[in-house]
Amino acid sequence: MPIYNYLGAIAMVMWQRVSDDLAPADFVTAVQAMDPEAGNYTAQLLWQRGYRDIRELSGFFDPGNYTPTSALAFPEMAAALARLQQAQERQEKVVIWGDFDADGVTATAVLWQGLGQFFTPHTHLTYYIPNRLKESHGLSKAGLESLAQASCQLIITCDTGSSDATEIAYAQTLGMDVIVTDHHTMPTDPLGAIALINSRQFPQDHPLRHLSGVAVAYKLIEALYHVWPEQVQEPLDHLLDLVAIGLIADLVELRGDCRYLAQRGIAQLQKSQRPGIRLLLDRCKAKGDRATDIGFGLGPRINAVSRIYGDAGLVVDLLTSKDEKYCRNLVNQVELANDRRKALQKDVFQDACTQVERLDLSTTRVIILMDDQWPAGVLGLVAGQLTQEYGRPVILLNGNGENPETAMAAGSARSYGGIDLYELFHSHGHLLDRYGGHPFAAGLRLPVRNISLLQAALNQSLGETLDIPNFGEKVITIDLEVKVHELGQALFRELYLLEPYGMGNPVPKLLLKNVTLTKIQQLTTKDSRGKRQNYSFTTFEFDRRAANLPNFDGIAWNYKAVDFPKGPCDLVIELGIDAKRKVYQARVIDIHPSQTLEVTTATDTLDWLWDYRQKPFPKLKTPVLMMRQCPQSWQDWRDWFQRAQAENLPLMLAYPLPQLSPPEHTWRIFVGTIKYLSHHREPVSRSELKLRLNLGDRSLDLGLRVLLVLGIHIETDRDPGHRDDLDIIYRFTWPQAPSYNMPSSGTALEQFFEALREEQFRYRYFGSIPLNTLKKVLSTG
Repeated sequence: MPIYNYLGAIAMVMWQRVSDDLAPADFVTAVQAMDPEAGNYTAQLLWQRGYRDIRELSGFFDPGNYTPTSALAFPEMAAALARLQQAQERQEKVVIWGDFDADGVTATAVLWQGLGQFFTPHTHLTYYIPNRLKESHGLSKAGLESLAQASCQLIITCDTGSSDATEIAYAQTLGMDVIVTDHHTMPTDPLGAIALINSRQFPQDHPLRHLSGVAVAYKLIEALYHVWPEQVQEPLDHLLDLVAIGLIADLVELRGDCRYLAQRGIAQLQKSQRPGIRLLLDRCKAKGDRATDIGFGLGPRINAVSRIYGDAGLVVDLLTSKDEKYCRNLVNQVELANDRRKALQKDVFQDACTQVERLDLSTTRVIILMDDQWPAGVLGLVAGQLTQEYGRPVILLNGNGENPETAMAAGSARSYGGIDLYELFHSHGHLLDRYGGHPFAAGLRLPVRNISLLQAALNQSLGETLDIPNFGEKVITIDLEVKVHELGQALFRELYLLEPYGMGNPVPKLLLKNVTLTKIQQLTTKDSRGKRQNYSFTTFEFDRRAANLPNFDGIAWNYKAVDFPKGPCDLVIELGIDAKRKVYQARVIDIHPSQTLEVTTATDTLDWLWDYRQKPFPKLKTPVLMMRQCPQSWQDWRDWFQRAQAENLPLMLAYPLPQLSPPEHTWRIFVGTIKYLSHHREPVSRSELKLRLNLGDRSLDLGLRVLLVLGIHIETDRDPGHRDDLDIIYRFTWPQAPSYNMPSSGTALEQFFEALREEQFRYRYFGSIPLNTLKKVLSTG
């Protein structure tokens, strides 16, 4: 029996094929012509994953055929370069402010080695990484004060800073400027930094959009190489092994420049001259030629350091030092941290599962658990495990403080099923002290007394906005169905052509039906000192004697031998390599007795969605349903999608990406528009006014209320000719020449501004939401 049943969860499992849409014969032929290893499966996977333009595939397979985007494409890169030039001319002290996860640590290492060619390390260049166990992500006033006392004058952040406007303003009062390099959510208001270099500044289909923190930091160094070539001491490629580690460990979408940098970086990783990386790869028993060497080897070890020790500076030393003896000592510390991390993660996971067993999962859409003894460093990892086990978002918290009225809790959250945690937390921000992160992984801090309120609020929100009939089911997506006799080198090489795998291009999951397993043996793992860890895994062989082939190895982590079905079985696997024995091996994702699970086919929502938010409209040969205004809620999206399905039409996203102004500016435009309409005695419909001013219903109503306070007379009528319902018609009369000055005070105007900020947040979020996120949410709604 799989672990999610063994531990008492009631979540059911569902196997679902990606698509039944077969790649056309001409596409298969074109793919096979590109590489002798390519076969039908290669072409089918590419077709299912949206790679359907043959012209783009050359760069997909070979980074040498891809044209990377210039670092100077970032809008504020020139401002950053100018400030760095000033710092160099004045011999200012520059500090890199990093972050403690793998992306942040590798970004720190990239800036340390990259900037170290232009600023003297330790004299004019230092770095600061917050302690994971004592501090939070991002800039802090205490940290800034310590840097000011050390006479720092310029701070360059990496993998952080986009939400730190208050701290940046404080840094300026201390005499320090800030350049932000980051990839997290863009700020809604001006940040106050000298330059903001953030990959999320670009639209969804831009090749730089999905760069992680280390890749954005690398782009800053690339720009410096471009403007100061005479000062360069090492080739830029020297940094790419670090870029690949951070990119893949941070689980960003490997498309566009992300895939290009990951491919180039993995090639550099295999020949890396860094003793720390070579020693780490040896401990992982890996060559560094696959993304899994990072995802399951280097990444967890790098992250384990701050999870256990708090201070991630050890990793920066390990990644940048040329002293092999020193690095060997550091690697031993990394291995001990990773062993400890595994043990803690296992203990917390078992404790959390015990708590979940007391919940009524039929009414629980978000699992929130807290324990004062849980170590903060592993909460995100365990939350991720629990989301997969129980099929819903999970928030794990560590509480502190004895007074329930003042005690605070902090922890990590992981999403499930396309639910956007950032937007969800934003909707209930009044209950939180702070929050941040990605749509599918976030951190938060809140008063302990608010936990039950947050639980109720999140459950209510998801109950109102999500209509998911299979909510709580564990869905396993199957890419291909293969035969047991196909397992081996030829299939592995064919799938290897699509590497590196990651977000947006996941490791293919293969379905095998009605197979017989032999030599089933349960084992346990050992740590770096040879001590047994009590992590159960089971090895077995696929019986292939009927095909006159030798049996094939398999491994099932977190399964016991008794969990295996008796007799023929169906199973979902990933195909890989046993690095220790250097043989091809299948890794079990799920297993059931034959014909006990129905395999369904996912609805391909992308076929229904045409994204023209940043593109010129095509010449339409068939009818479509056009969205000309940005939705403001998931319910709006579902209404449009259901209408498209009812009318059997593709849904075309035809609205422009929001160009939002500060609320004060919007108010002035509002006043000017109403003055014009009043002067010319022009009537205007409510829908037209909303579209012209880019306002939602609530902000428009509050704006009209302010006009009434100012003495403007408003007449209303109905227009039965607008769309399918009645539309309000407004006529405005000003008793005297209006003033363009905003009222100096007044609750009505403050309410208008607050509503506008909330709407702008939603416009910004829903206006640029990735098509893949829409697919996940709408296909389950």
